[in-house]
Amino acid sequence: MTEPEEVLRNILNDLKSVDDDKRMQALVEIKSLKYSSQAVRLQLEQIALHDKNRYIKREAINALDLPASRNVQAKLLSMPKRDRDMILNEIDQ
Repeated sequence: MTEPEEVLRNILNDLKSVDDDKRMQALVEIKSLKYSSQAVRLQLEQIALHDKNRYIKREAINALDLPASRNVQAKLLSMPKRDRDMILNEIDQ
């Protein structure tokens, strides 16, 4: 069985891919998970705002509404802005 950290790391890498199929597959996989991470949540936000593929954008928006993503969002809201900015900078790299 794959560890959650490894699953999320792979999903995050696929969400950052330039390949539409990889991004879409990651979005499909997210739907089956009961957990997420701040980095995945923030990457989903970036995709929802900026992806050129409208289908991928729509799936990212849907993924942001999943319970696991909402739980992460609640934790992010309580996170200091400095920490949130640091995570965003990591995603952009």
